[in-house]
Amino acid sequence: MNAISLETRLSLLTRGFLFFEQMMKDMYHHMAFSSKDKMKEIFCLLSDAGNVPALIPYTGGKDRTGFVTAIIQLFLGGHYESVMMDYLYSNERMGPKMKKNREIHSINEPVPNSTRTH
Repeated sequence: MNAISLETRLSLLTRGFLFFEQMMKDMYHHMAFSSKDKMKEIFCLLSDAGNVPALIPYTGGKDRTGFVTAIIQLFLGGHYESVMMDYLYSNERMGPKMKKNREIHSINEPVPNSTRTH
């Protein structure tokens, strides 16, 4: 069995983190700038008093649902710092789980033969 060197392992974790970070940036950019029609639809639905209170279903609640909820709170006059603190709180709750998942997936990714030590 081939062992993975510490240097290779650290490189893979770093690349995995950088890929994950870029993926998240791309997702947030898409939510902000490519989902105008969906955001318009949400605000139109919420502007009708017959549709409130409203329930926003979600899977994890952190990204898309949290983004939409934060935009609604800001639109209704919520203080930016307070909205951001609430939104980012999920990082504290989800951070350890996400880090563990990222480490597991990074370590279990196939490694090119040229980076393995014998």
